[in-house]
Amino acid sequence: MAEHLIKAFSGLMVDSLSVSSPAGEMLISPLSFVLQPGELVGLIGASGSGKSVLGNALFGAVPRGYRLAGKIHVSGNGVALAPQSGSALDPLRTVLQHLKRRLGAGQSLQQAEQVISHMGKLYPHELSGGMTKRALLAQACVQGRDFLVVDEPCCGLDPSASIELYQMLRQQADNGVGVLVISHNLRKLCKVADRLLVLDNGCLVEILTPEQLQRGQGCHYSSALWQALPEHWERTLAEVA
Repeated sequence: MAEHLIKAFSGLMVDSLSVSSPAGEMLISPLSFVLQPGELVGLIGASGSGKSVLGNALFGAVPRGYRLAGKIHVSGNGVALAPQSGSALDPLRTVLQHLKRRLGAGQSLQQAEQVISHMGKLYPHELSGGMTKRALLAQACVQGRDFLVVDEPCCGLDPSASIELYQMLRQQADNGVGVLVISHNLRKLCKVADRLLVLDNGCLVEILTPEQLQRGQGCHYSSALWQALPEHWERTLAEVA
C-alpha cells in the first residue's frame, strides 16, 4: 500500500502476514484483513486451525524456529493482548498490582473497579477460572489501547460468566475500541460480532457477517462450523433421515 494511504489509514491493517519454517511449512499462509475502531471481529476455525498462532503473530511472537513475514499497520495508540492462559500473570503480584503496572498514560482504574473490588487483593493462584479471565481482560483494557486482541476469553467458563464477558467485549467496541476475539464459541460470538474471519489450516478462507453465516451463505467449511453446534444436530439428522 502506498505510504500516503498508510498514513491516512485509521485502524489495524494486517498485510500479507505469514508464519513459516525454514523448510517452507506454513503455520499461517499469507493473509490480510482490517480491524476498524469500534468494531468487534471474531476469529473462528476448528481446533488447530492456527487461531492462537495468528493472534500471537500480531505481536511478533512465533514458535521457535519459525519466521514471521508481512506487515501490520496500526493507527492510534496501539494494541493490547488479553491472553488465553493465566500463566501470563506474575504469581508474586496481586491483581491490583498487575493493573497498576499496566495502567496506560492518562488512564484510570475506574473501568476495572468491579474487578478490583472483588479480587484486587488476590494473587493468581487464588483466582478461579472466571476470575482469571476477568483479570486478564481488565489488565488489557486499562492500558488504554485503541485495539484489543482477546484469545479464548470464555474457555472453561460457565454460560452466565461467558455471556457477561462477551457483553464486556461488546461494550469495549461500542466505546470505540477495535476488538479482535479469538474463540471457538461460535454461538455466543455470533451474538456480539460485526464480522467473522474464518481460518482453516492457517488459511483465511473467508470474511463474512454472523447473519450471512446463519443464513447459510458462507463457504462449505464455514457452514460446517455452524452446523456442528449441538442445537443443529437434531435438524441435521432429520434431514439425513
